[in-house]
Amino acid sequence: MPAAASSLAAVAIGVSGRTQAQSKFEVAPGRNVHVDLPVEFSANHVALAAKDAEILLSILKDKPKEVEEIVSAVGAGNFKETQKIAERIGITEDYFVKQGGGLFALVIVIAIGCALLLAHD
Repeated sequence: MPAAASSLAAVAIGVSGRTQAQSKFEVAPGRNVHVDLPVEFSANHVALAAKDAEILLSILKDKPKEVEEIVSAVGAGNFKETQKIAERIGITEDYFVKQGGGLFALVIVIAIGCALLLAHD
């Protein structure tokens, strides 16, 4: 059941693995997630996104090998492995929240990217 009208827009994010032959078709496993964007974007949201960006930058700088592994796992559609690596290196909502963030920045960056892509008719 949809939530109350708390959002003007949403981001739908899809990730799929490599295509594989199945019968006469090429198919790829994948998953989607739908995230509502806040109706009003406040200074608190900006601060949360900034903290998330700091946390993510730290992970990217300190754990480049693991970042390579997680991107490869996502690209292969191996979501179980993706989850294991994410938990190991701290790319979880729980970890971000404990550090003062919440993975909010990732959603905002994706939303802006999608908006820019859709602006090019």
